[in-house]
Amino acid sequence: MIIIFLKVDFIVVSAPFKLYSLVSIKHLIEKYSLDVNSFEQAKKNYYAYCNSLYNADFNVEKSREAYQSLCNAFAKILEVSVQEAEVKSGYEIIYGSQKKVIPCVGVSIHAIDCDFTIGLFREFYIITELKYPQNIKLMKDDFWQMLFQLAAFGKFGFREIEKPTKGMREKVPQLFNKQGNYFKLLRNYFLYEMEYCQIRSLGYITVTWNSETPFKELIVKLCETFKIMYHLNFALWKADIKREI
Repeated sequence: MIIIFLKVDFIVVSAPFKLYSLVSIKHLIEKYSLDVNSFEQAKKNYYAYCNSLYNADFNVEKSREAYQSLCNAFAKILEVSVQEAEVKSGYEIIYGSQKKVIPCVGVSIHAIDCDFTIGLFREFYIITELKYPQNIKLMKDDFWQMLFQLAAFGKFGFREIEKPTKGMREKVPQLFNKQGNYFKLLRNYFLYEMEYCQIRSLGYITVTWNSETPFKELIVKLCETFKIMYHLNFALWKADIKREI
C-alpha cells in the first residue's frame, strides 16, 4: 500500500461552538485558487476508466492518471476544508493506494487523534469516527444542533462499531428494526450507558451525495460538513482533556 503524508503543524487552542451556513463557491475559488473545471474533468476521466476496466483497450497508465487526478482533487478539497474549519493542530493528508480501486483521501488531525476521509464509492462521501463517546453526556445543546445540522448538507448516515448485545435487544425489542440513523446513534449510546455506564466506541458518522453532484456544489458541502465533524470531535476531545485535569 502506498501512503503519502503531507505534514502541517499548528498550536492547539479552544474554539466556541457555532452553527454553519454554506460558504459561497466563489469565495472558495478566489481564496484558494480552485480549478473546479479540472475537478470535473478528473471525475469524467475516472468514470471513463471505470467503464473501460474490463475492456480490451484498457490502458493501465491512463487509469493511474485518472485515479490520481481525482485523489488530487479530494486532497485539495480537504486542504481547503481544514483551513476553513480553522483546525488548530498539526495534520497529515493521506493518499491511499490505487489497489483499493476506490479513490479516497484522508486527513489525520494530530491533537484530537481523529481521521476524516472523503472519497467516491457509488456516492461521494465523507466519514469520520465519533471519538470519545464517553463524553457525549457532557455536551450542551449547541453540540446537538451541530450534529443534527449535518443532515442539511447531505444524506446523514451512522455505522455502529459496538453493536447492541443480544441481552439489550431482548430487554427493549421495540427499539430495534428502526431506520433512523440519528435514532440508532442515540439508542446505542444510551443502551451502553445504562448497561455498562460507558461505551468505548460508538461508531462512524457519514454524509453522502449523489455521484453526479457538480463539484461547485460538492466542494461547498464537503467543506461545511468537514467543519462540523471536526468541531464535534474537538468538543468531545476537549471534554476528555478537562476530565483528566
